[in-house]
Amino acid sequence: MFLNDFAQFGFMNHIVAARAFYKAAAGAENAAAELRADAEGITLAEGARQAAHLNDAPRVQRIAVARLYAELAACIEDAGALHYAVRHRDKDGVFARYLDSGPADVGTFFDHVLSHRIEGLDTLLKLPTIDAVAGQVSPEQESAIRNLYTRGGEDLAEVAEFYRTAIPPGTAGPRADLPPDWAEQVNIVLTLTPLGATVKQRPGGLLALTYNKIKHRFTVIEDFDSFVAATASTHEVRYAHHSLQSDPVDRLFRNVVRVALACANLAALLILLDQQGVVV
Repeated sequence: MFLNDFAQFGFMNHIVAARAFYKAAAGAENAAAELRADAEGITLAEGARQAAHLNDAPRVQRIAVARLYAELAACIEDAGALHYAVRHRDKDGVFARYLDSGPADVGTFFDHVLSHRIEGLDTLLKLPTIDAVAGQVSPEQESAIRNLYTRGGEDLAEVAEFYRTAIPPGTAGPRADLPPDWAEQVNIVLTLTPLGATVKQRPGGLLALTYNKIKHRFTVIEDFDSFVAATASTHEVRYAHHSLQSDPVDRLFRNVVRVALACANLAALLILLDQQGVVV
């Protein structure tokens, strides 16, 4: 039941949210006008005038891109949880394992994927081999499953590497140390450490930490050079960033769609195998 529901409905969750953020970033002026009108209880025309006067559009864009970045992280974490649950389905089934999974399970699963890069999706998820499937599905379905096993393993390794990438050692010192295009980026503060102190090591990769600083807090700083100037004499600032340019933002959205569809395809595969009487 869960897999049927997921293949038709659940997989759209992250795409719907990402599309809203993507559209807000692309149409920041309209989004800012609507936001100002809603916040002030005024007409849309007056909201547009106030938004333009207060320069709201760049702020809306920066927030929307940050939230889109976080949505990609959430989508990848969710994908890891689903693949983890499939791999460990012999204990209570897919849904129970998916429901009870946590970030540590996702991280451990992705680490396993990265240490077994040459394995196909069938081996990684303990699925029936293509030889076991042959003859129980149509030739077209067998070809599609073979491709999914091969490409799915490669894609999963790519996603795992992106999720588990370590936090880079770079820090922000005086304003002169900032990249010249800092104003064209979303800048997210990850840690603030007194000078001379040991930087606290946090589990997980850069993507997960950045996600937490956007969703569970909101440490996106608009006037980043002033922030660094005010703190650099006493603290070391570590931060993540993402471009506000249209092409990188477009890739964020497309990657959410790609990962979500991979999950839908996995659910559809399990449904097909079950319907054909293949023991999974």
